[in-house]
Parts: sequence; structure tokens; C-alpha cells
Amino acid sequence: MNVLTIAGRLGRDPEPFPYGDGKQGARFSMAVNNQRNDDADWFRVTCFGQSADFALRFLHKGDPAVVSGRVELDQWEDKQSGEKRSALALVADRVDGFASKREEGNAPAPRQQKPKQQAAPDWQMDEEEDPFHDQ
Repeated sequence: MNVLTIAGRLGRDPEPFPYGDGKQGARFSMAVNNQRNDDADWFRVTCFGQSADFALRFLHKGDPAVVSGRVELDQWEDKQSGEKRSALALVADRVDGFASKREEGNAPAPRQQKPKQQAAPDWQMDEEEDPFHDQ
């Protein structure tokens, strides 16, 4: 299974690009803190559909975000040097952002009502029935 989820901050504003029949995707970079040293690991992110719409509308450089998707290898030839280049890229299936204090005006509106809490089930599972119980 090829799935990667990263949490970090946008390194630049999402940039739109056309694809398909008049549709619009988005590309941006994300920095993720590297726990081994003080450096950041950088990811190139591409998204389509609702994820692209969300990124273009609500995300900006420096905003925190969580992105999930599949990893692909991008390959191209450098226009200046003619060298072949490659980089890992994340093709996002899901993009979630969090409004920073400076951008709260652009955040999605909060829900008006809290969902009703469901009552706890009236049954109990025996430990013998629990498939995850360590024996």
C-alpha cells in the first residue's frame, strides 16, 4: 500500500494549474520538522478536485496542514543544465488545514450546532470475543 501522511507548514502559497476538461489542480511545497536534527524535510504536493479547491481557497505560505496521499517519483530534465532530475512527490487525496491567527478571517466557518452525542451501547464484549486482546 502506497500511503503517506505528513503534517507540516506550507513553504509557499498553493499555485493553480489546469488539468482535464477545464478542471483546476493545486501545487505547493510543505516543510515537515525532522526530529533527528533542526532541519526540515521538504515535500512537493499536488492535489486535485476538492482537495485542490480547499488548498487554493484557504491555505497560504506558513499555514499548518496535514496531507495524505500516494508517493510518486517525478522525473524531468533540467532546462538549464540538461541534467536528468528526480524528486519524490505526494499526490494528495486529502488536505486538511488549520487557520493561523493571522489568517482566521479565511478559515472555514465553524459548525453552528454540535452533533448530538450517541448513547453508549448497552452490551459488553467479553475479553474472549475481543480479537485484539493479548492473551
